[in-house]
Amino acid sequence: MSLWLSFLLVSLAYAEDGIFFLRDNSLVAPFAGSWNSYGSTVLTANHISLTTNVKGATGGIFNIYPLYSRDWEVRLGFKVHGSTGSMFGDGFAFWYTQDRIKPGHALGGAEHFRGLGIFFDTYNNHNGEHSHQHPYISAMVSNGSIVYDHDKDGTHTQLAGCHSSFRNHENGAQAKIRYEKEKLTVYIDVGAKSKWTECFSVHGVKLPTGYFLGLSAATGDLTDNHDILFLKTYDVHVQYTAEQLLEDRTLIEPFAATAEAEREHIEDTNRPSRWGKFAQIIWWLFIVTLFVGGCCIAYYLYQGRQSRLKRLY
Repeated sequence: MSLWLSFLLVSLAYAEDGIFFLRDNSLVAPFAGSWNSYGSTVLTANHISLTTNVKGATGGIFNIYPLYSRDWEVRLGFKVHGSTGSMFGDGFAFWYTQDRIKPGHALGGAEHFRGLGIFFDTYNNHNGEHSHQHPYISAMVSNGSIVYDHDKDGTHTQLAGCHSSFRNHENGAQAKIRYEKEKLTVYIDVGAKSKWTECFSVHGVKLPTGYFLGLSAATGDLTDNHDILFLKTYDVHVQYTAEQLLEDRTLIEPFAATAEAEREHIEDTNRPSRWGKFAQIIWWLFIVTLFVGGCCIAYYLYQGRQSRLKRLY
């Protein structure tokens, strides 16, 4: 009887969209239990602050339990907010990695990793031919041999990406990250209005089971508040053959068939930061003011001398 009851409960749990909520791998209020944090991260009653609006902050939080689902979906609620102008940064990242995420230069996480990183990048560090509009959401899969390059916004290693104006919405935004039958799809709901749009979808992505979920964020000279409202993880029910079910997914190598081809890493031409540009403008205005002021003083001195000479003669 208990066996049939268990079967019925599992069937009902998968009834909605064929997914089953995984509490141990989820991060919901009151934000206690199966997650550890580092850096500037602060847990509040209704959200997790990865960074506040201060310079040079790095924060992160990671699940202490591995995720063993072969197919899964993560629904992420977040709020990135701060300046209403163009001076803000740097962004936050979602992780599914072999090791629990550690601090680093990949939007608050380690740039060397094995697994999946999805980057919600708000500041354009790169001005080359692969530059794109920000905020920008992109994905990267690494087997540990390739590194996320923050100074190039990950353009050398990304699978796919899209522009999304997810900053400064009163209700924040939501992302849906779905991994099913080796296909990675990311949807975004700007303003948390339950209006989902597909950001990108990539086939041929191989991710092992038993990796760890995590989140990280960072600020630099420019700042933002990076708040996490929730992270809900679901097992996705998918039909497989008996042979497929026998495969040990913990042993496969992280791989993406559509990763960008290796290309020469050409340094950008020297480009000042936004603050640098502003400082340059102020500097040139100062030089012009000195020059004009000097010319005016010289002119008045010259006129005064001419007047004195006329009186003498």
